[in-house]
Amino acid sequence: MPMESQIVTSTALTNLSIRYQNPAYVHEKIFPIVKVSKSVGKFYQFGKENFLIDEDRRRPFAGANRIDYDLSTASFNTQEYALEHGIDWKLRETADKPIDLEEAGTFMLTEKILLGKEKRALDLITTSNISNNKTLTAGGSGKNKQWDGSGSDPQGNFQDAISAIQKNANVEPNIVVMNPDVALVLAKHDDVVEQRKYTDPQLINRYGLPNILWGLEVVIASASYNTANRGKTASMSYLLGKKVLFAYVTPNPGLNVKSFGFTFQYQTRKVRKWTEERVKADFIEVSEDYDIQIVDENCAYLLDAVIA
Repeated sequence: MPMESQIVTSTALTNLSIRYQNPAYVHEKIFPIVKVSKSVGKFYQFGKENFLIDEDRRRPFAGANRIDYDLSTASFNTQEYALEHGIDWKLRETADKPIDLEEAGTFMLTEKILLGKEKRALDLITTSNISNNKTLTAGGSGKNKQWDGSGSDPQGNFQDAISAIQKNANVEPNIVVMNPDVALVLAKHDDVVEQRKYTDPQLINRYGLPNILWGLEVVIASASYNTANRGKTASMSYLLGKKVLFAYVTPNPGLNVKSFGFTFQYQTRKVRKWTEERVKADFIEVSEDYDIQIVDENCAYLLDAVIA
């Protein structure tokens, strides 16, 4: 590696990386960004004593009843994630447009960084112990039955999830997250077919679901990854399995705000460049520094095994 003084941050490539978007990635819809000034810090979690009914009648010659938040704190600890890519000098010499090699490398690295970020976010959903949850089965009935089975009740599942979040977190859930396989099955269900009759066709997504279904914004987590070992035959799978997440996500993220979760971001994405004469190559590196955390699991409800 070169000395630190020989490494420069490329403003042009950084802007290119930040502008890069892949609609398949939905982590920021579930875990919106909270920018932090330190890599380690604390955030607030709200307790259920905030929902007690306090005596608020002022008595004659007395002050108002003095109360305080029921708060606890938890910690974030951001981690830097980075990947680098080399451009051989001979390849640069023979390229029609040498700058395109840097742009292509930036796009490739950014895609990899975002894929890793998406996996961390969705893994957090699938591996965390969200207490409001339910597992559907092929042999169940009604609200216990998988959605690709006759007699299932996805609308009832939606209603149960909404009620659970309302009761446990005192907020109205606003998103529902699922993968394309689940979306395609749900779109064929009689409950949704009926709902679609009263929905503007321009407000139907590519999977056949209304953008707003039973009061919730439909978010399709369509990112996939190769589960095979390097060098083996590819085996592609959606990052989000046969699960459906219902959640409240605040439109105003912050350290003292109620929401399902946040991405605590210490360093926004940046691209650095340097030259290594020993190997006759130029290098670019894309990096980000963040920590994705569930802040209030009461703001979520998880359905598992929704299809066979």
